[in-house]
Amino acid sequence: MTRSLRDLIKESIIAEAIGLILEILFLFGAVYFVIFTVYQLAFDVLESNPSGALMDLIINGLNVIIFLELREFILAYMSGKGKSVVYVIDATTAFVLREIIIAILSGAISELTLLSLTLAALGGIRFLISKAMT
Repeated sequence: MTRSLRDLIKESIIAEAIGLILEILFLFGAVYFVIFTVYQLAFDVLESNPSGALMDLIINGLNVIIFLELREFILAYMSGKGKSVVYVIDATTAFVLREIIIAILSGAISELTLLSLTLAALGGIRFLISKAMT
């Protein structure tokens, strides 16, 4: 059974609308991250807590990186030209790196070994997938 041109156009318009809605949501998310980071920094500075301000700045910066990786994945998936598994692994790698940096900064070295092994495994999987897709 073949699909009519009208059905294909409807699906295309729906996909574009969903992509636009997701872009708007990501824009709101980015604005939220900036406002939240400024709020946390101001609160830490007013409490004379420079180490807390630095920690918040690093954590929120890493959250933005994860947010951007997820945005890239969703937009590539919506356009139909993305290697979705690669984007998911990249976002997971960014998340694990964030957790490693937080563990180092907070002194929770016992979790550091497990997180490092997870990162190494994700990197290996990412390498194998990118080689298999080329």
